[in-house]
Amino acid sequence: MAIKNQNANLKNVAIIMDGNGRWARKNSLKISQGHKKGVQIVREIVEESILQNINSLTIYAFSSENWQRPKSEINAIKKLVVDAINDQVPELKEQKVKLKFFGHTEDFGEKVIKKIKYAESETFCEDYKLNLNVALSYGGKQDILDLVKKISKEVFDKKLNIDDIDESKIHESSCAPVNEIDLLIRTGGDKRISNFLLYQIAEYKQNLIKRIFTSFAIMMPIVFVIYYQNLIFFSLLISVVCLGAFYEWIKNNLDNKVLGLFVILNFGICSIIFIVMQDGKIISPYLLYLLIIINTAIFDTFAYIVGSNFGKTQIAKKTSPKKSYEGLFGGILFSGLYSYLICLIFNIDFLVIIYFIIGSIFALIGDLFISHYKRKIGIKDTGSILPGHGGILDRIDSHLLATPVKVILVSQIL
Repeated sequence: MAIKNQNANLKNVAIIMDGNGRWARKNSLKISQGHKKGVQIVREIVEESILQNINSLTIYAFSSENWQRPKSEINAIKKLVVDAINDQVPELKEQKVKLKFFGHTEDFGEKVIKKIKYAESETFCEDYKLNLNVALSYGGKQDILDLVKKISKEVFDKKLNIDDIDESKIHESSCAPVNEIDLLIRTGGDKRISNFLLYQIAEYKQNLIKRIFTSFAIMMPIVFVIYYQNLIFFSLLISVVCLGAFYEWIKNNLDNKVLGLFVILNFGICSIIFIVMQDGKIISPYLLYLLIIINTAIFDTFAYIVGSNFGKTQIAKKTSPKKSYEGLFGGILFSGLYSYLICLIFNIDFLVIIYFIIGSIFALIGDLFISHYKRKIGIKDTGSILPGHGGILDRIDSHLLATPVKVILVSQIL
């Protein structure tokens, strides 16, 4: 019976297959029998991974350091690789599991190489349910060394401009078939990464508690301004946000600084003018502004959730590969539902629903706009002033275009 996946965003899992030898000794068995047991366990993990909609399962089967083990154990592992391929490839084909071996596999000799090529060819399919990646004679340090040599040669041969080296180029040059890992498991119980996928598991993941406290810290000045409804406080807050965002643009040396300044200033000026021009007869302009900001946040959140779980059709593969049309639809759907509730609660024109949805599309454009400039220089975050969230520009990217569009449209009916 399958256990429900408690983390729907868990897509890429890596496992260090450790403890087979200790298990064998504990049960008075040969080391080779321990490795056979490990292969059986992997079969069960593969089945469960399919049930849990895991996208990739990456197994650390044999490290580059494992060549120091006794020759008899190495020969037994080589035989086990061949036997496992003969035994499991038909089952993997039936399960639509696409098999990929990576590392210095040539170290295993011609017989194993032929079996590896056979297994990869036999299990290749477009409509796969799971990518099963097996590391053989792999080491994270060696992988980084290899990719540095590879990229350096391209630069030396003038096939690559040094300014074009970014994160995507690193992933492309690595032998590892997966770019990032959501969960790393070590079966033996030790808390070591053993030189496995060093670059891939270095993805910045901030502590949840820190993120929560930061979110509260972000909300406090907004709540303060909404409560006191003071134009000076509001203008000061918006000015600080805009100054911080443009400072990050300059600090990171993002291209088109004039365009960046225009977009950021447009966001700030439209926000302040909106507050000044609203008469507040139907709803407080400060509260309405907050509802607009929340709407964009809801679009962002549900676009991410739906895209992470069901996203298949990428919107902008090079600029932001995780964004999908399925995520866009999910974000728009929940943005519309939120807008509908706002109209009911505050008794305002239902045109607001359409305006908020239009604004949500501009939220995506704004996000892609900032992502484009970040990707050009190979950075993930524009700053670290907001622990767990990155920089100010990272937090307002989707608001930069969405907020001006929404406040202009909403002003026509309120």
